[in-house]
Amino acid sequence: MLIECSSPTPEGNRIDIVDETTTSISGNKLEGVWFCSHKDGHINRKAYSSSTMRVLGLTQDGKLGFITAPNSYLSYDGGRYYLPANKAYLPVASNAQSELYIISEEDYSAGVSTISIDDAKQSAVYTLTGLQVRKRDESTEGLSKGIYVVKGKKIIVH
Repeated sequence: MLIECSSPTPEGNRIDIVDETTTSISGNKLEGVWFCSHKDGHINRKAYSSSTMRVLGLTQDGKLGFITAPNSYLSYDGGRYYLPANKAYLPVASNAQSELYIISEEDYSAGVSTISIDDAKQSAVYTLTGLQVRKRDESTEGLSKGIYVVKGKKIIVH
């Protein structure tokens, strides 16, 4: 989530947490560290793991994405790097790439021009790589988000 602030000063853009019993937002993939100085024993940082955490930033080619945090972004204490308070991160598998691009739907489907499918299999559903995901069923209901091929046409599942 990106928030555009209306005030040029930090004081004018403060977000107050008013309910300590809030529930998680459904489908949120980000985790984070929030600062709460009024709670006893609250730790305002999280140990950083470059193999399982990515932060929002610019990739090497200047595009927006989730990247391995540079040391300058982190705090260092007691021989460990930490993600500072009020920072979000994307948990990833330990074998994830160091840069994960954020792309638009247009970027995702760019370069796909023509797709041909054997007429006998036109009623099946395929991925863009040619993997058949449904046999003789044109329905995309229940499929993961992405682009599929049905009857030779690209279908976007939101």
